[in-house]
Amino acid sequence: MEELRSTAFHRAGHAVVALHLSIAGAEVSLRATADNIGDSAIPDWVRPHDELDDRGRSWLDDHVQVAWAGVLAEVEGCGAALAAALAAAPGDLARIEELAAYVASEREELDAYVEWMRCRTLNVLRHAWVAPQLPVVANALLERGVLSGREVRALARTGHPAYAKAADQPGPAPDRPS
Repeated sequence: MEELRSTAFHRAGHAVVALHLSIAGAEVSLRATADNIGDSAIPDWVRPHDELDDRGRSWLDDHVQVAWAGVLAEVEGCGAALAAALAAAPGDLARIEELAAYVASEREELDAYVEWMRCRTLNVLRHAWVAPQLPVVANALLERGVLSGREVRALARTGHPAYAKAADQPGPAPDRPS
């Protein structure tokens, strides 16, 4: 059961951070799938190193954070050790390194970028608006086994403090917090 809970938090982490970064959410499942959130092909317009423009850099940063989010959600939500969570998710680490290689050409720079993205992702997961969404989505995933992108968005709203506060007051809930 603990392994299933870790998997739920891992998958919820990917989904919640992707949602926060406005990356279109796909189906989230406790079953292993080939089409995971953030595993989309690298667009042709993303060029490596010297040719990397702001649009490409933003795409890479966002997708590296989504790749980090699963492992870090296990750490934050389940108390897993980072090394153990990374060992259990070699695909995520490979994806992080694949994307980071577009940003950094030397090993020291690559390691620094990967660490910086880890810290940024951790900050997203700990954010006052995002942190409550993680257990809501993970618990629903444990109950249902599979969630559509639409269900993830709806569940994230129920865990979002601005929506919870708005639900206590008359009038429509805000679309996005300001």
